[in-house]
Amino acid sequence: MGHKIMVAPCTGMGKVLATVARVGALLATDEGKSDDLELICTPCVAAGLQKEIERIKGADMIIIDGCIDECCRKIFEENGAKIVADIKVWEVLRENKDLKPESRVKLGPKGMALAKKVAEKVKEEIIKLKS
Repeated sequence: MGHKIMVAPCTGMGKVLATVARVGALLATDEGKSDDLELICTPCVAAGLQKEIERIKGADMIIIDGCIDECCRKIFEENGAKIVADIKVWEVLRENKDLKPESRVKLGPKGMALAKKVAEKVKEEIIKLKS
């Protein structure tokens, strides 16, 4: 795997799990400094910015969806992305019921621990893709 894999987090504003998705993406990509992963701006793709859409064409994408509406996945599917993994934050929470975030503004220690679990899931997907 010689190319970077794109990571696209949910950017929903009304849901605490969207905040967890964004923080998890930042943690997984070492705030954008990862050698393996590159963050992509979901709203830019949704808005049809050609520069961003060209970046995702043919690139392996890991989606981090915050809620069951799966807007992030849908945005990237509609724009021709090659989705290799779709991490669903609500499923990570279901597996870790004790890690309920406080609010969308302040995740708190449990919410941050949940975001770290999401980041771990992203890294697990990278290992699968490399093998």
